[in-house]
Amino acid sequence: MKTCFRLVLVAAVYSCVLFAGSARATELDEYSTKAREVVAGFGASLKGELKTALAAGGPVNAIRVCSDKATAISSKISRDTGWTVRRVSTRQRNPLNRPDEYEYSVLRHFEKQAKSEKNLERYEIVIIQGVKEFRYMKAIKIKPICLNCHGKSAEITDEVKTELKTRYPHDRATGYSVNQIRGAFSIRIPLD
Repeated sequence: MKTCFRLVLVAAVYSCVLFAGSARATELDEYSTKAREVVAGFGASLKGELKTALAAGGPVNAIRVCSDKATAISSKISRDTGWTVRRVSTRQRNPLNRPDEYEYSVLRHFEKQAKSEKNLERYEIVIIQGVKEFRYMKAIKIKPICLNCHGKSAEITDEVKTELKTRYPHDRATGYSVNQIRGAFSIRIPLD
């Protein structure tokens, strides 16, 4: 009888652990799906603004979009969703894009994986300083058009260099090559 009771108890505990694990997996799936949608919307909005700016006034005009509109777009999305939505980089142009410790670690991982993986993303539920939250990051890779403002010095026109110096006197976001990790979209959602 004791053996039978132990087996039932072990089976019940095992079922609870499996249920909790699947509930957590479902929660992760739901958050990651929504985070991907939010990042896609953010990326599309920013890309649209940049395309319009490039067509209207070239790379110098695109710098103004990044300076003036990118933060406004992420702020609006953050207000609309209640989540913290932003761009981060280890070599930021804007000090507001400085990564926290978690983001820095993920960015370094992305940089190491950039050559072997096409779409880099990471998501998980973490506890940081006693706060449980969902974290999502998606890498931003340098494309040829990005080199106008983020490339090596020889690839950047004097006009663009002047605009960068004016808007970002402490700019660290140049010297990139195509397919390097420029930074990442980062989302955090408090869960408690």
